[in-house]
Amino acid sequence: MVRQFCTTALQQPVSKPSNAASCPLLFRQKLFPPRFLSLFVVAGLLCGCGGGLSDVPPTVEVKGTVTLDSSPLTDADVVFFDGTQYTAFGKTDGTGRFTLKTRFNSEFIEPGAPAREYRVTVSKMIPPNGMSEEDYQSKKMALRTKRESGEKILESDYVPSKIESIPAKYSVASQTTLKANVKGNQENDFSFPLTSK
Repeated sequence: MVRQFCTTALQQPVSKPSNAASCPLLFRQKLFPPRFLSLFVVAGLLCGCGGGLSDVPPTVEVKGTVTLDSSPLTDADVVFFDGTQYTAFGKTDGTGRFTLKTRFNSEFIEPGAPAREYRVTVSKMIPPNGMSEEDYQSKKMALRTKRESGEKILESDYVPSKIESIPAKYSVASQTTLKANVKGNQENDFSFPLTSK
């Protein structure tokens, strides 16, 4: 229906005013008054002429395994980056396996990653001082409850920040030694055997 409106509107004959040559602005205003111009903009968007992420590169499936001292590394964040605005990321499961997806903007995420060379980081943040994850989350919840109720918060109520458990040579972007070359014409299944020392 919108396309039909576009076609019909453009095929309508328009009579050029006698003084159009001396006043081209007047001709343009009579040919496309503001109210009709806004209709053309909306129609163009509805016809699919509004643009989008047409420059986003295609992605291919990327998966892999991460181990630490020969044991599967669970709940670790794996990031593939190459210095562009696009970042591929995944999280390891209970067996150390991960699958990547790529964030192209705040709302557009695609499975896999574009074929190119990447640097890789592996990070796992854990509670400090030997605290278990359950205790850490329980302490955070107790602090939130106190804040919401307006109860006085003591120094002992505060939750310390988590700490990085993976050596900087794997977890810090500027220091990582991990690399991956994602290719579009073959299976991309990477293995990252990390060591704690």
